[in-house]
Amino acid sequence: MKPILIALGLLLPATLAHAWWANRNDWGVLNGSGSYAGFTTWKVAGSHDFRSDWSGVTRNPGKYIVLFPSAVEGWNSGDGAPGTDFLVGLNEPGSFAGCYFVPNQWANWDANDIWNTVLDVWCHTSANATTQSDEVMLWVKWKGLAPLGSISGYTNGRELWYGWIGWSVRTIKHENLSGSIDVRQLCLDAGVPAARKITAIHAGSEVGTGSASLKLVGYSTWWKNNASSPTRHGY
Repeated sequence: MKPILIALGLLLPATLAHAWWANRNDWGVLNGSGSYAGFTTWKVAGSHDFRSDWSGVTRNPGKYIVLFPSAVEGWNSGDGAPGTDFLVGLNEPGSFAGCYFVPNQWANWDANDIWNTVLDVWCHTSANATTQSDEVMLWVKWKGLAPLGSISGYTNGRELWYGWIGWSVRTIKHENLSGSIDVRQLCLDAGVPAARKITAIHAGSEVGTGSASLKLVGYSTWWKNNASSPTRHGY
């Protein structure tokens, strides 16, 4: 299988600019998983950096995640069908999707904090699909959490987990990976059917407990649906 890391310069011809946005995702609070004292997300002015601070996060017994501060490009849960803003066919000749992912955690994680740092990639069957069909996660840092499901095998020597929560959740664990990530190849390595289409990249931290901060340094995305479509670059 091809490596996940790619050379940034290879995928950046003339581009059509889009922009990722800072998502203050507190879905775990909304579904009763826990609470927090403070929570902010933002795009740092004058840079491509994503930043989030949170404090006093507590998790109820038997629950999983409370917060997911993230930089979002493309589809987001609750948006309906993905449309065509971000649509990359895994089997389209000339297609690609990638991101520059360099997470930097502040040194104020407590010993009992529960968290991870991840890419969360969403796939649909078509631009008109109203429900997601596949979720692919790349875990690069974690503490006190395990992926959903169980280990189903290995890809490029890394654990591949599979779980089902109404859709497929595939997780590759690759500790301390950072830099330019080939998201299309990540999905193929995780076993997503080649007929699927990537519709979103979310990058951030799932938080179960604690008080801390996260920065994604120079975060950006790039994608192209096929050989004839324009390259798009989100920053």
